[in-house]
Amino acid sequence: MKKITLDTLLQASGETEYQKQYEYIAGLLQSGKLIPVKRAPLNGRRPALCTAFWEIEI
Repeated sequence: MKKITLDTLLQASGETEYQKQYEYIAGLLQSGKLIPVKRAPLNGRRPALCTAFWEIEI
């Protein structure tokens, strides 16, 4: 597992609209490729996302 920040994921999504970025990250979470870091704070936006994730290397 490798720790990855929210900013890195948002840049990788290639989207500028926050809702589309959220959907991209939510899809990665549902597929099991990302796990949120339990003690990571939220980003302060709605819908909220954690600021750090564990990336599962397959």
